[in-house]
Amino acid sequence: MSSREFNAKVGFLAFSLEWRLTLFTLLLTPALITLGFWQLERAEQKQTLSEQHAFRATLPPITLDEAVQLSKQNLAELRDRRIAFSGTAVAQDYLLLDNRLNNGQFGYEVIALIQAGNYRVPVNLGWLPGDPARRALPTVTLPIGEQQWMGRVYAPEDRAYTLGEQSPPDSLPAVIQSYEAAEYAGVLSAITAAPIPAFMVRVDSAHPAAWVADWPVINQTPEKHTAYAVQWFMMAAVLFCAFVLRSSNIGSLLLGRRPSKLP
Repeated sequence: MSSREFNAKVGFLAFSLEWRLTLFTLLLTPALITLGFWQLERAEQKQTLSEQHAFRATLPPITLDEAVQLSKQNLAELRDRRIAFSGTAVAQDYLLLDNRLNNGQFGYEVIALIQAGNYRVPVNLGWLPGDPARRALPTVTLPIGEQQWMGRVYAPEDRAYTLGEQSPPDSLPAVIQSYEAAEYAGVLSAITAAPIPAFMVRVDSAHPAAWVADWPVINQTPEKHTAYAVQWFMMAAVLFCAFVLRSSNIGSLLLGRRPSKLP
């Protein structure tokens, strides 16, 4: 017997545990199971978000003042609420969200800072195509005159992933990687000389000023997360079963062979 193996026998069962294989299995199997439960947790979260979205879609639209007040009291209760207000777009007061894809095509999302009463409301007008070579920025023409704006409040809980650190813009228009409402509110307020709410509005896809504005409720369905969880659990089961068959004579016993000593 090698000093790196542990042999044992219990009745007809015989075990020969090689330390490297055993360590590998003991480390990887719990990790795979943990990933499976994490995906189940994500599926539950996505299901909750989907149900929340469906419920809040049935509620009547709130006013801008109500939204601002609610954002200060309980931002979680404001997410996905429908909102309606009147406002006017200002020609050069907009942001371009970089690296946005639509059906595989490169482009930008346009966030216009709509003048509504004393506020400037960030309204995402959707996606428009850009130059893949990045030789020029797209031409953005905002609507003229006062408009009735309808949309849904967007205030994600987590920060968006970016390729590197980004600083808030110091002038408009500007290109940014992600819009961090709470962080940008103060900076944009100084630029526009008007208070900026700590949320963004995603315009309705049917609005006359909208470009491609098909907003996904969630980026992955609960069913997909559940499928990922099943895959992780199956990988853990296969790994463990392979380890048991490799390290014991259980396979031989299941096939009806006579017990034999393991090498």
